[in-house]
Amino acid sequence: QPLEFTLPPPIRLAGRLLTPDHLPVAGAIVHARALGWPDPGGDLDVRAFNRSHQTVTREDGTFDLDADLGNYDVISKPPVDSDYCWLVLPTIAVSSRTTHVGGAPNLVLPAPVPFRGTLRDANGNPAAGAEILAFGLITDRDGTPRTVPVGRAETDLDGIYELLITPEL
Repeated sequence: QPLEFTLPPPIRLAGRLLTPDHLPVAGAIVHARALGWPDPGGDLDVRAFNRSHQTVTREDGTFDLDADLGNYDVISKPPVDSDYCWLVLPTIAVSSRTTHVGGAPNLVLPAPVPFRGTLRDANGNPAAGAEILAFGLITDRDGTPRTVPVGRAETDLDGIYELLITPEL
């Protein structure tokens, strides 16, 4: 006899991504990265099987996506040429009562902190076209430290890159 596994209906996560001047950010990727954590002390919990979801903001900065019950890191990635940093909301609990990401309809991007550098290979030559990823260290509710992605850049022909990092991390 096969077992039947039924997922609960998805929960609509919605919000609006704005610049520090409260202008809409169009074309940003909003990624809900599933953490796969069950509630402590519970039996096998459907929240341990949540899946990651992603969408793109509309012209007015609004977005919505369907999410499973569970815990997520919500990462908003403005377009590369926008000169804004990623907005990272770690450990967002999604329950049947959640409608807005982070509990508020508007998510405002902070003014970025630029971090510039030059990447060279072992011989001292510029490393062109290399991907640079930045991670921030956060502490979860239980006191456990972990890393979350906070930015991405690519080196130019001279190996130069600029990461725009949120000042909150």
